[in-house]
Amino acid sequence: MKRNLLRAPLSTFLFGALLLTFVVPLGCRRSGPDRFRVRGNVTFGGQPVELGTIKFSPIEGTKAPLTGGRIAEGHYDVPAAKGPLAGKYMVQIDVHEKTGRKISNMGGELVDEFGNVAPEKYSGDASELRAEIRKGSTQHDFDLETE
Repeated sequence: MKRNLLRAPLSTFLFGALLLTFVVPLGCRRSGPDRFRVRGNVTFGGQPVELGTIKFSPIEGTKAPLTGGRIAEGHYDVPAAKGPLAGKYMVQIDVHEKTGRKISNMGGELVDEFGNVAPEKYSGDASELRAEIRKGSTQHDFDLETE
């Protein structure tokens, strides 16, 4: 009789371990629509944008959060974890360049001031830039004219 008592808890333990191994990971899967990594190159007046920002704002019925990232040395790369959902987006690009002036930072040091030099048609709320994000189409390059 003692043998049966010892086997019951062991089989219960094994069943529980199998349950945790195979069933629980199914419940841990990320839910919701897929986000995509988006990357590309950005030039301004034929030169790589050294410093700037890029935003993807959903338009035309696309229900998705605003997303974006930093442009450095002519490139941007928004990882999938923070990337856009599939859909259509207005793209806003700010090109940051030194103004030639110095400003005081929070530590009281003088640092270069930067300003956005991109025309409103690229950086404003009425940007003319568009991108469609979908599986297999996540490379988007932008060649901006200085006007």
